[in-house]
Amino acid sequence: MDTIFEGLQVMVIGMGVVFVVLFSLTLVLRAFEAFLYKEKKIKKPSEDYGGKPKRVQESVAAQERLDEVAVITTVLYDFLDQGEKIINIRQIN
Repeated sequence: MDTIFEGLQVMVIGMGVVFVVLFSLTLVLRAFEAFLYKEKKIKKPSEDYGGKPKRVQESVAAQERLDEVAVITTVLYDFLDQGEKIINIRQIN
């Protein structure tokens, strides 16, 4: 019975040491982050062809890609719902 209590005591002390070391490691990493990483200056979005900011053009392009994916998914769902099977997929440009 005495060995069980000693084992539990060693386990609790070991876990305590591990958590203290992990917490101190977290503090050290946050200190390094504060000293080594500086905030980047915010730049104004550059204006490309069309007078729209670059971010707007990127978001429009991303939305168009999502629309294409939605259309393809809908067509495939309808196609497979009719009992057809897909044998080969290739890109057509």
